[in-house]
Amino acid sequence: MSLLTQGSFHYRQNEFFCDDLSLSSLAERFGTSAYIYSQSTILGNYARLRGMARIPSLICYAVKANSHLRILSLLRQAGAGFDVVSGGELARALRAGASPATIVFSGVGKTQVEIDAGLAAGIMMFNVESAGEPAAMASSAGDMADVQPGDLLAVLTAGAYGYVLSSNYNTRPRPAEVLVQGAEAGLIRPRETLEILMAGETT
Repeated sequence: MSLLTQGSFHYRQNEFFCDDLSLSSLAERFGTSAYIYSQSTILGNYARLRGMARIPSLICYAVKANSHLRILSLLRQAGAGFDVVSGGELARALRAGASPATIVFSGVGKTQVEIDAGLAAGIMMFNVESAGEPAAMASSAGDMADVQPGDLLAVLTAGAYGYVLSSNYNTRPRPAEVLVQGAEAGLIRPRETLEILMAGETT
């Protein structure tokens, strides 16, 4: 299955466009490097996935792919749920307005604090991915709901999340992030500096 990109990202007379704005104009306005997102592509791909479902289902977006609150909010408004792998991602999904009943907590090595946070929020489910997790959950939750006949969970590839890794593991300041909607563009996260990246840390 291929998702949609060509409709929003395309050439016009040898100039590359996102929706109705040329990337050269966005570079002049916001500087380089910058991540450019097409709102129509994000929502169009989600709608296409949703349209392929043959049974009632919830499509959960992997927050680690892009955890920006504006992107999460767009997907939440479209009806998406969220797959989180940390307490921080859980907090972001909730901050973006996600209903706890649409959140799946995946990932190995969940801490007790993260498990407790998920239980306290009332999330839909945990994916148990390490031997010690059931006991950790039971110690806080008591009796947990059983999986019901007909329940279906499909976990797809999370996609490219080098954006997150580039900062978290390489101390690389994040570029600017720009969301394009038709002929409008807005800065949704300013360019990060090393000073901002290290703010609040002590030596």
